[in-house]
Amino acid sequence: MRPQVIFAANDSMAIGCLFALTEAGLRVPDDIALAGFDDIPTARFMQPPLTTVRVRITDLGGRALDQLIATIANGGAAQQHSVQMLAPELVVRASCGMHSHAAAAPANNPDTVSKKRAQAGPAAQRKPHPAPKHR
Repeated sequence: MRPQVIFAANDSMAIGCLFALTEAGLRVPDDIALAGFDDIPTARFMQPPLTTVRVRITDLGGRALDQLIATIANGGAAQQHSVQMLAPELVVRASCGMHSHAAAAPANNPDTVSKKRAQAGPAAQRKPHPAPKHR
C-alpha cells in the first residue's frame, strides 16, 4: 500500500521527494500529498509549490546566541538544560492538495495559513523571545 502523505524532515528532502515521485510517475498532490519543514526560499517556486512548516530562524538564532553568551559569562561551565519552544507556522501551498482552503490567508502573504497564537496551543501562547542585547 502506498502512503497518502509524505512529511519530509526539511524542504530540501521534500524537493528530492518531489523529483523522485515525479520520476516514478506519481503526481503531487493528486496521487500523494507532500510537505516539508523550514520554508527555504526555493519551496514556493517548486511545481507544485511546496507546503511547509516555518520557524522564525531569527528567533532560533537569538536564543542560541543568548545561551552561548550565558555559557561564556559563566566561565564556560555547562548551563542547566532548558527546553524552549518556538511557535511554528503552517504554510499551505499546492503540494498538500489543500491550497483551495487557503482563502483565510493573510492578504500580505497569500500562500500562508497560520492560526492565531491563542489557537495554536500553550507553547505558541508564549511571547516571542526578545532580540539578544549586544554590547
